[in-house]
Amino acid sequence: MKAFICLGWVLLSGSVLAQEDIKGSRDHPLFPRMPGYVIGQYETADNDTSEIFMNTEGMPISGVMRKTTISYDLKSDAQEVGVDTLLSYFQAIVKNWKPISEYRSDNEYFAEIINSATDTWVHFKPNIQNHKIAGYALVIGENLRVTGRVPGAPSRFSGSYRSLVGKKISDIKELTVLSGFNFTDKWSIGSASEYDFNGMLSVSWYTKGNLIVVLYTSDLFVPELNKKITIVLDALEITNVQKGQMLTIGVCQEGEKPISSLAALVQPNDKADTLAALQAWHFNPRTFQIEPWPAAKVKCLPTGQE
Repeated sequence: MKAFICLGWVLLSGSVLAQEDIKGSRDHPLFPRMPGYVIGQYETADNDTSEIFMNTEGMPISGVMRKTTISYDLKSDAQEVGVDTLLSYFQAIVKNWKPISEYRSDNEYFAEIINSATDTWVHFKPNIQNHKIAGYALVIGENLRVTGRVPGAPSRFSGSYRSLVGKKISDIKELTVLSGFNFTDKWSIGSASEYDFNGMLSVSWYTKGNLIVVLYTSDLFVPELNKKITIVLDALEITNVQKGQMLTIGVCQEGEKPISSLAALVQPNDKADTLAALQAWHFNPRTFQIEPWPAAKVKCLPTGQE
């Protein structure tokens, strides 16, 4: 298995057998400390630009992020624990956040967590001095560059399927609420990286009777797990679809401007060069939410044309 290397790692060596946290320090909200330890050194920077973490492809993470480095020292009245105990304790905490990737060796632990719109990378390492475990250190990087609303906040168009928003899945079958629906199509609508969010943006839709459910998602591939992780960013519920009507996505435009993220309900007509939108919606990649769109000027190509 490929080892993850934390670039720029500085193992802080605070005062051994300290009794109190240093002034101004605090635990990171995602990672509570192991009992019997105090904070010996603490540093945080909101706009760190150094390459300090490895991503899931083994390359340094760069760009603006919040970096927090915390060194924990064993209290004088606490009993020393082994490396395996420390690693297992911390790994159990991370497991609660359902990491999309993780790596553990004999003396370090690395994980990546997607929490709402924030990518969080954490590197945990025991501090061994003179063959004794004097404490441990955490280096945490958080990508806080996403603007607007974050994934996990359903729009008003999600209707009965708002519970799907924010789900992280590896297979659509995990969304049991869509059991009985027929998959219609899926389109890629661009890279989310231009909006400071990892992954490719996609849209897929499913039909059942006179009901259509549309999912806007971000698709991430995790090499270490050899699988894709899909995050549901927002859902669109379209009810009372009339016989003959259909949803079309990726082939609509307003005036002369194509807009890949436009979804429109249309009435197919083999003789028409373009189809007028009966209803239209737009997925805003800056807010990760579906918004209403004036249908009057929206035209779509008939099925099969691009």
